[in-house]
Amino acid sequence: MRDRATKFLTGHVVEQKGAGQQGAVSQVIKDLRKMGHHDKIVIRTDQEASIIDLFKRVAKDRGASKTILETAPRSGTKANGEAENAVQSIEQMVRTYM
Repeated sequence: MRDRATKFLTGHVVEQKGAGQQGAVSQVIKDLRKMGHHDKIVIRTDQEASIIDLFKRVAKDRGASKTILETAPRSGTKANGEAENAVQSIEQMVRTYM
């Protein structure tokens, strides 16, 4: 996950994809708070079903804090370029630590 304004970057290992793992949902909510997002937020994702499910659950669990979910076009690697760059950064960090 990457915050556009602060450039805060975070990634976590999960046991399964999607909203089925409450630990992943809780961690995303903690990360959003660390980024300073306590009120309205717009979250942009790709169209992978598991990530959409995860963020729908995050939106529900954030309660009164408004969460708007947007999805990038299926063919739009360029449209979601910031996220792609964040994935590459995390992959590079993991390679460094291994």
